[in-house]
Amino acid sequence: MKRGQQYEKAISLILAFVLCLSLCSCGKSKAVKNAENLISSIGEVTADSESAVVAAEKAYAGLTEKEKEAVENSAVLTEARAALETALYEKHLNDLYAAVSCEWVNVNDMDRYIFNQDGTGTHGEKTITFTIDPENQLLSVTEGVSSPTTQEFTLDLENNPPKLIPNPPATYYVDADHYDAIAQEIRDEYTDILTGYEYWSNTRGLNYIMFEGAGGGFFLLSGATLGMQWEWMDNNTIKASFEYSGTKYSNILTIIDTTDGPRLVNEENVVQFIPKNKLS
Repeated sequence: MKRGQQYEKAISLILAFVLCLSLCSCGKSKAVKNAENLISSIGEVTADSESAVVAAEKAYAGLTEKEKEAVENSAVLTEARAALETALYEKHLNDLYAAVSCEWVNVNDMDRYIFNQDGTGTHGEKTITFTIDPENQLLSVTEGVSSPTTQEFTLDLENNPPKLIPNPPATYYVDADHYDAIAQEIRDEYTDILTGYEYWSNTRGLNYIMFEGAGGGFFLLSGATLGMQWEWMDNNTIKASFEYSGTKYSNILTIIDTTDGPRLVNEENVVQFIPKNKLS
């Protein structure tokens, strides 16, 4: 074969190849090309890629089964969705760690936790670590090394202010910036409870307490009526003081809620005062 004929044959083969590619390209519908372009435009997947991934998925979902087979980068879309789910999970988790990274104060007894964003912190003077389960909105605190203990909290971050509720939920924690306002609300509520009864009866003897507003009241001790003053120790603990036979006495009482109603409890001796004759 002459050189000219060889050249012409090579040109013919190239033209045939180009024509084949052109025909293949022309064989794709506009919808297929649009889906491929949207998939290609996703790029590196981050938590900010959701709109791009959703747009590509919507375009792909709108194709016929035959058109879907023609999408050459459909596997990229599957990988992008998986990467997006991971990125969104990590962002949500990081946001939760950031949301709890502050000082939290128990609204009753002033118990304090400080949580850092890296999962470390302190409980009083003790070092702690903590983890967050975003699916169940739980925070687990581990304290101690040789015999570690775990305290679990339910996250109520949608509340204003946010709360950490221990399991079981005896009380709750709020961030330190909101503590003063919450404390006042609690003390006002408990004041209404204390002063809302004619008197409180001791379950172990003939002792009675009558609460008046502004920290005043009376202590009835074995028939003697003594002037009494009470003040807040914590948000659910009061100190009731009185003088008897020239000696000053005081009683530390914690207000607790039970299924049978409120109680005043002296934790040292487990002495209870039960409210009597609720005032209207």
